[in-house]
Amino acid sequence: MHLTMNKYIENQNDLLYYNDIGLAVALVKKWLDAKPDNKDLQELAKALCSISFYVNSLTLDRYSYTQLISEARNERNKAILKLREIAEENVKLKKLQEL
Repeated sequence: MHLTMNKYIENQNDLLYYNDIGLAVALVKKWLDAKPDNKDLQELAKALCSISFYVNSLTLDRYSYTQLISEARNERNKAILKLREIAEENVKLKKLQEL
């Protein structure tokens, strides 16, 4: 439940971010089209681009981290299952030895 809720929140926050950054970029582009020599708007456009790249790198890092954790858990679970199988086989062999 905890992981599902976090994923829902992440998806919702991602959607909000992409909507907001899209709106901001569209407005700045419209203003730059009207006043292409405005240095403040040019700086704002660069800043929005930097923010967008930074957030995208954080999102990719989060995705990579989540994937690594998931793979590690899967490997751990496989190892636990194999260990249980070996333990069960060991018990069977000990019973056979007692006969």
